[in-house]
Amino acid sequence: MPAPSLISTRSGWNRIAPMVFALGYSGEKPAREIDLVFLGSLTSRRERFFARHTDFLSQRNCHLRFVPLGFAKTELSRSYLPAAQRNALLANSKILLNVHYSDQRYFEWHRMLVGLANGCCIVTENCAGYAPLIPNRHFVMVEHDALIDACQYYLDHPDECARIASAGAEFIRTELRQAAGCAALLQALECDDNGTGVEAPEHTISATPQSDPEPAALPRGLHGTLLERKSFWNALRKDLLTSDGNSSRSVPEKPPPPPTALERQRLRENVATRRTGYLQRRREQESRLSAGEEVWAIHDNAEFARAPAPQISVLITLYNYAAFIEGCVDAIDRSADMLAVPIEILIIDDASTDDSWKRARRAQNRVTRPVRLVRKRFNTGLADARNIGTHIARAPYIFMMDADNLVTPRALSFLFNTMEREQCAAAYSILCRFRKTPAHPVGLLSHYDWDKEILVQGPYVDAMAMFRRDVLLALGGYDHTLSEIGWFGWEDYDMWLRFAQRDLPVGFVPNILCLYRQHETSMINTTNLFARDLVGLFQERYQLLANQFVPRERLFGVNRSELASVTETISVNEEVRKADGE
Repeated sequence: MPAPSLISTRSGWNRIAPMVFALGYSGEKPAREIDLVFLGSLTSRRERFFARHTDFLSQRNCHLRFVPLGFAKTELSRSYLPAAQRNALLANSKILLNVHYSDQRYFEWHRMLVGLANGCCIVTENCAGYAPLIPNRHFVMVEHDALIDACQYYLDHPDECARIASAGAEFIRTELRQAAGCAALLQALECDDNGTGVEAPEHTISATPQSDPEPAALPRGLHGTLLERKSFWNALRKDLLTSDGNSSRSVPEKPPPPPTALERQRLRENVATRRTGYLQRRREQESRLSAGEEVWAIHDNAEFARAPAPQISVLITLYNYAAFIEGCVDAIDRSADMLAVPIEILIIDDASTDDSWKRARRAQNRVTRPVRLVRKRFNTGLADARNIGTHIARAPYIFMMDADNLVTPRALSFLFNTMEREQCAAAYSILCRFRKTPAHPVGLLSHYDWDKEILVQGPYVDAMAMFRRDVLLALGGYDHTLSEIGWFGWEDYDMWLRFAQRDLPVGFVPNILCLYRQHETSMINTTNLFARDLVGLFQERYQLLANQFVPRERLFGVNRSELASVTETISVNEEVRKADGE
């Protein structure tokens, strides 16, 4: 066996003993179907980066696999890929993108070696500690803001992409002759990342650190593009210094300040009033239905009667979103162009008080697809609107969305294909969160693969997803009682917990295909005012599900420490009595 060696890590020089390890390279040159892959933990820096580049990523075959930072892998964790699946994914990918998780600029050997060995073209932002590899010969290295330009260039120039990938793989096979050394390097770095260090072997030899070689020249075409882009951003920065315009680039989110005691009291009163109104209107709706009265009116366009039976019902819930409904329908219309199956569009107007109905009718008459509008007499909340739409829908699959959100052109086709291929009960993709327009991204949502262990810690999957209609009906639809007790928006989380509890198969499309509009008012989560009641209800329903996993810091969206110290929570019944004037 070769003698142990000394390698450099972020915490210093570690002594390693060689061992046998398979990096995954097979020597073959497969046709690679995935344009770009990213594997790593999700940090705020990475989240902002990927959200900012939604437009590029959504147009490419990308595989973005994020895991929570510091999340411990278990046998049940689906977010992590076993080595064999990881190698298969990399062997099917053209570019492995590396975005540093923080502002530290070190070469991530444990990620790079596996990518190189599986024939990927590595594209990374500037870093240090990459010797003896040479940037732009064995891998591509550019500034953070130039990463997507570099990916675009090499995807548009497949021969140059293959040249970089081949040089990196050849370096692994020849110049790094002993795969065991790579294995020990990977092990040392992974241990170093975990803060455990590496135990020194009994016999070691010293080694002298190598200086990083100068990067090779970038291709002329890419170099010119980067110069133009840099000039553009410099000019834009100068303009922003002398204007109050908004940059399209994302900025870190600032958490809202905690409400004062008076604000908390007003929020509680507002919640109590809203939920009492929902309850009263729902009772009125049920009473009218029992009496045989119509509580909603249906309006179909001409295409509805003559169109073939739909395979997908796009269900759009609408309440006072007059400014957004036409854009939402237009986005669905564009996405349907890429489908090989027919769709129908259902718009459920939950008794809007603005021009939403007028705008919805205008959108209905403009598109050439079957569109059915349902105008409710009573505003009974999001869950009830979705349930009504689910019963009215004719297709076996339902894509659920709110009228203020958007989809990219490939969203429906990718979700439908996933449902068909994997025989899922539901499927979702990563969402880009934005404010005002998609040009102002703030982060991601639905960013992890379906993982029940992560789900019981807190909600991370949005309602914007595709479902089997028969499954939604079998589950009894969305729980409207949550809104009636003041927990607005939590019917989505409750539904996903039911999927998890029944172990229903849920598919995941690892790319950003949908866009979620984040309103300023949504920054204040009034549900936190009733945290103990909320978690208590979920514990009654889903404690058996939570018991399958090791207890974590959070349970059903609330920190356990905060849960134990909640003292201001007013019970649900007490708040309802106050709102009813008792």
